[in-house]
Amino acid sequence: MNLSINPFITGSGAAGSSASDDPTSSPIGPAAVTCPHCSADIPADSGWQSCPYCQKWLQIRVWPIVRHNTNAVSALSDQATCFFHPDKAFQACCQRCGRFVCALCDLQLGAEHVCPTCFERGRGDSGAEAGKAEWRYRDVLYDSIAVTVGWGWIIFWPTIVAAIPAVIFLHVKYRKAPRSYLIPRSGWRFWSAYVGLAWLPLLLASSIFVRWMAGRHCLKSAFRKISRVGSLTGGTKWYLSEDCLLAAKRMMYAVEYRRFYLRDLEYIMVWPSHLWLWRLIIPAVLLAALGVSLWQWVNSTAGAIFSSVALAWVGLELALGPTARSSIRTTGATIDLPLVKRTRRARKVLAKIDAAVRATRGVIEQPTAPASITSPAEPHVQTRSEASATASIAAVTPTNGS
Repeated sequence: MNLSINPFITGSGAAGSSASDDPTSSPIGPAAVTCPHCSADIPADSGWQSCPYCQKWLQIRVWPIVRHNTNAVSALSDQATCFFHPDKAFQACCQRCGRFVCALCDLQLGAEHVCPTCFERGRGDSGAEAGKAEWRYRDVLYDSIAVTVGWGWIIFWPTIVAAIPAVIFLHVKYRKAPRSYLIPRSGWRFWSAYVGLAWLPLLLASSIFVRWMAGRHCLKSAFRKISRVGSLTGGTKWYLSEDCLLAAKRMMYAVEYRRFYLRDLEYIMVWPSHLWLWRLIIPAVLLAALGVSLWQWVNSTAGAIFSSVALAWVGLELALGPTARSSIRTTGATIDLPLVKRTRRARKVLAKIDAAVRATRGVIEQPTAPASITSPAEPHVQTRSEASATASIAAVTPTNGS
């Protein structure tokens, strides 16, 4: 008696055994495979072979398909029956269409039971639809989303206002998610997202420290900085010297200079810009709308974070005050240049310029002031000398006369 249950032994391979003697399984190899180039059927042989129709070389590896040989049980009077065989007892339910199938019709694909109709329909599908239908399990990679948000703000830097709370929210809420994936992952990606958010402040702090250290060993310049108005491409810096006001406008990798001599200044006027209201309202409304949407549709915590950012933006803008525009009037022309970023700094900057203008013009008028003061005194001194000389002469004259 042969007790071998090797599923790869066919019924004719062992003496005294048949398909009915081995009810467990029987291998069935594919008779032909389809050439991916010409779509022709070629013999299913393992190894390198050439397609007889298009002469393309293919490497094929063939495994026999194991089919279960089961005998369907006849159904009783009060028992559920197969959809395709009404006289056979129900064994499984098709997980695609829901039909009852018997042991003959039950086709197991992995962990899924399907009926013959759904099986043939699945074999007939091709392309993207068939490939999409086979994906059953999906994990949302929240740690990868955090990395993308933590480093993606570099493309458009104002989004860092929303990137910081988003990374914190993803880390706090989904910090244990990577360990529950079908293929578990560690949580280092969350921490790398923080690195993407923190590298710019560290870089700025290090650059400021390097400039400060370099400035201690550099020669003192004749100009001292009094104001700076930044922009996306560089901005404008204002310097003050003993006799002029200097504007240094930076455009990417070039700097343009313009001098305003203090003796030629007539006035400098600073006023609030009307664009400040749009700067205040538009980001606040967008962040608030995003927070309300997240509160209603996603999560109340995320909505509260973005709403708090909107309130913080409004408070920051109100604390800094309105943005400013300025105009400089000289003897020759009137020029509109940004002197200060915010109107609250205008008083301090204008006070420095006013002190420099007064000092410059005071030095210029100083040589003429003593002349105007001493010129009336000279006749007075001369009058006294003349009077004394006249008196002495008058005193001598009578003496000589006598």
